[in-house]
Amino acid sequence: MQAHRFGHQTTYKTLKIICEDQQNLRSLDLGEFKPGGHRSTIPNQTLAPGSLTLQSLEICEIDERVTCLTTFIKILNQNSPTLRRLRIGDPSHPRAPRLTASSWARRPRSKTKLPFTSIHFPALEQISIIHDHFAERFWDAFQEIVYCGKSLARIRISCFTDPYVLIQRLAAKGADAIKSIQVNNCRRRNHSAFQSPLHNQLPQMKSLETLQLQMCTHDEGEFQAAYISRTTLKRLWLQCSANCDPKTCRSMSGLLDYATNVSLSSDKWPVLEELAIAAPQWKNSGPTSVESWLELPMLRSLKILRLLQWQTSIQQQKNIQTVEKIQPRVEAYANLLYCWSSIAYEKLPNLRIIVVDTDIGSGCPGTAIQAPLYFVIYHFDDHIQEDGTCSPLVFNENYETAMRVCKEINCSTYLLQFGPPIPERFWD
Repeated sequence: MQAHRFGHQTTYKTLKIICEDQQNLRSLDLGEFKPGGHRSTIPNQTLAPGSLTLQSLEICEIDERVTCLTTFIKILNQNSPTLRRLRIGDPSHPRAPRLTASSWARRPRSKTKLPFTSIHFPALEQISIIHDHFAERFWDAFQEIVYCGKSLARIRISCFTDPYVLIQRLAAKGADAIKSIQVNNCRRRNHSAFQSPLHNQLPQMKSLETLQLQMCTHDEGEFQAAYISRTTLKRLWLQCSANCDPKTCRSMSGLLDYATNVSLSSDKWPVLEELAIAAPQWKNSGPTSVESWLELPMLRSLKILRLLQWQTSIQQQKNIQTVEKIQPRVEAYANLLYCWSSIAYEKLPNLRIIVVDTDIGSGCPGTAIQAPLYFVIYHFDDHIQEDGTCSPLVFNENYETAMRVCKEINCSTYLLQFGPPIPERFWD
């Protein structure tokens, strides 16, 4: 048998049978790991290194009892030489973290004494941590004992508190091989825990191609990590979870201001192909209805742009966006981008898909449905203006057409999905 998957729960008894009788097992999904009884134990010789050689290990939720925590740590140690993929956490958890700053202040900070001082994962290639409400004391200890080798390429952390210590530990030895980091809905417990911010670690990650920062924060310089890897980044998602206008957000300061040295322009982000940022504020009518869209990135390399929704649902319900209202703004932006690229580079830009997160009318007064709108840009050789520049054609298309175009331009489909990103999904 090569793979085992448990949809709901795994007990000590079941796990003991697996460890004793399935030495050829390579992939294991434990679901929720809970004891089958207070006296249930797994002999140490059963969990000895080498007795089980997994390449992929997934677990949804760990029981808070010390016996469960130490057993799982022993399983990690048992398979550490061969493990290539590790996911800890429940993919179906709420997208917003359940722990708040106030709940942390009330929570005891006792640590669990684990059976190892360090565990090395020389073959680990990807790690995904979806930290919900479970096993707080486990995480405090886990991030102190885990070490990865130079094979680690992708890190995905969602709904975690103070992820930077863990990221620093993961990237300590193989930072130059890491290609993807995604940090979503994470909080800091306090400022003293932010002694090693991500932007201090990224200079070592010289191969970074994908960066997603969707943070519960509103501090100046929080997204400086993105600016350091501008010459290598192909995929970028920046979103402040404070629901503010990106033009005034302190976290995103400078990205939409072409007078700064970090603005989203081709000379500063030469290989960026997929980008998700919050859309600047616009109005239904008036002189600023189109102009704010003209502040969007001027990137010749960009293939897909997703404009994230930053307004609250109440604000959006008062300002329902329809295809008829949005399409002229998309067309104005596309025309400007194509004109600029034709003049500055004598080449057409690569942008083909614009995804706009918006609330659209549901037919019932006072209600709206959140759904992305897909706009596909087409250009034809015979559609040339008198000055020699190309005028693109913009059409509102369905999801299936956008997916087909996405594959044609050799991009990932991550930015085409409905709603916020799925917690465990890597952006490839």
